[in-house]
Amino acid sequence: MSWYDGAHGLADRVERVDLVDVLLSALVTHLLVVLAQLEHEAEQSTLGLVADLLRQVALVLRRLHTHTHTHTHNTTRATRLDVTHAASFSAIR
Repeated sequence: MSWYDGAHGLADRVERVDLVDVLLSALVTHLLVVLAQLEHEAEQSTLGLVADLLRQVALVLRRLHTHTHTHTHNTTRATRLDVTHAASFSAIR
């Protein structure tokens, strides 16, 4: 049962809104949104770092493979030249 004040027509016991509760609720909501954005940015940054590291590893492996292949090719060629040279030298004797 409500009691009315005849002067303004409002209930005697109006539930008041606590300004502190409203502000805290808004602050907590804002902080949660900011934290979610920071987490997303951190994830994106981490993914970018991982992608960059994978590119670096692929580049190093490619250079290592090219260097090894070139070195093997040159060694094989040098061995053929040594054998040919030795055969020529033997033929001269």
